[in-house]
Amino acid sequence: MHILRFDFGVLEKDFELYGQRNGAAWTIALVPRTESQRRTIGRITVSGETATVRQIELRRSARQRIEISIDPPRPAAVFTAEELKRFFR
Repeated sequence: MHILRFDFGVLEKDFELYGQRNGAAWTIALVPRTESQRRTIGRITVSGETATVRQIELRRSARQRIEISIDPPRPAAVFTAEELKRFFR
């Protein structure tokens, strides 16, 4: 949760923090300070644009990673009265 809140004061206790900015786009890399955290978590990279997070990557090795992409929200679906009655109770 500290990562999503960008609570750098708390994060810097456990991670080395690196950042880069290119216009509105930005990237923050968090490298665990201890070897046990590096083996467990690996490096965390968060990237986005302006105030929006677009991607989170957890990389434990060159071949092992988890990548989470966050797309912009879509407009709400519009349902007919019949669909509302049939599918939503």
